[in-house]
Amino acid sequence: MKRDELRKLLERDPEAILDLIETLFARIEELERRLNKDSKNSNRPPSSDGLSRKDRRARERKSRKKPGGQKGHEGSQLKMSAQPDKINVHSVEK
Repeated sequence: MKRDELRKLLERDPEAILDLIETLFARIEELERRLNKDSKNSNRPPSSDGLSRKDRRARERKSRKKPGGQKGHEGSQLKMSAQPDKINVHSVEK
């Protein structure tokens, strides 16, 4: 509605303006409620949350351990063979 239409409505029917304001506030509350939903408080999948730096920082603070392998952890990697089945030589041309 335009401003002049609202003024005319206010002069004719002040109750209609109050009803309109209540309707608009209800609409704003509904939109804010929808906007604040994420995977934790609705049935949406976590992938729909988007990338939130705030959440990532909260997870990092949750654990005091540094990322990566921790001290004392026995790693598991592919060991070199003493007798390989095949050797590929890649020479440098330049």
